[in-house]
Amino acid sequence: MVNLWSVLAQTLALSVAALVLLAAKRLFLDKLSPRWQYGVWAILALRALLPAGLLGRTLVPGGRVVLEAARLQVELPLSSALTDPYGVTEVLAPVPLFPRGLPAPGSITDALFYLYAAGVLLLALWFFLSYARLRAAIRRGLSPAPEVLAQVEGVAA
Repeated sequence: MVNLWSVLAQTLALSVAALVLLAAKRLFLDKLSPRWQYGVWAILALRALLPAGLLGRTLVPGGRVVLEAARLQVELPLSSALTDPYGVTEVLAPVPLFPRGLPAPGSITDALFYLYAAGVLLLALWFFLSYARLRAAIRRGLSPAPEVLAQVEGVAA
């Protein structure tokens, strides 16, 4: 994602996939085991990792045209440093990228994209720190007594 419009394209594709999966999960609620119901979300995780419009395909047939029309209407009067108003919106990766460095924001859409990218970095940092704290807490924990461990293994078997 190199600008706000690629973020919107990725979000639209992911949202449509999530809605379809929710509908399918609801439809097959009594036919699938709970393990399969959780396994269905692996499809959404895969969709989140693949860029929207990969191999020229989209989930929403008219969504690409609507997104390009909205982008053209918004970007024409602005002097964006990240978006070419006459180019095509492409999602290169599911994470924010800056192939041309970090130019000064020339429009509100540039500033919103920088805000989004900062949010992604802060959220990734928060998850990493939470993981590090959990790992440290687990290392400080004590091993259970052998009889408690045997009881847990008996219940889990």
